[in-house]
Amino acid sequence: MGEAYYVFPGTTLTVCALTCRNEFQVVGHSACASPENFDPELGRKIARDNARAQLWALEGYQLRTFLMHAERARGRDGPAV
Repeated sequence: MGEAYYVFPGTTLTVCALTCRNEFQVVGHSACASPENFDPELGRKIARDNARAQLWALEGYQLRTFLMHAERARGRDGPAV
């Protein structure tokens, strides 16, 4: 998985772009309320964790779709998506 980070100049806003093996991309972010407490390394970690959390939501959707198709193949209609 590839990753790239950017901190907007003059801010505490950190953005992380993750590129998956299949080239799908997600973006996470973090921001510190106080510039005096800004830790760039911690900002990168939080932004990356935020991006990875988005991947988990997509994985959950994909799993639920797979399970729905399996239920329908067995003759049990699940909810339409």
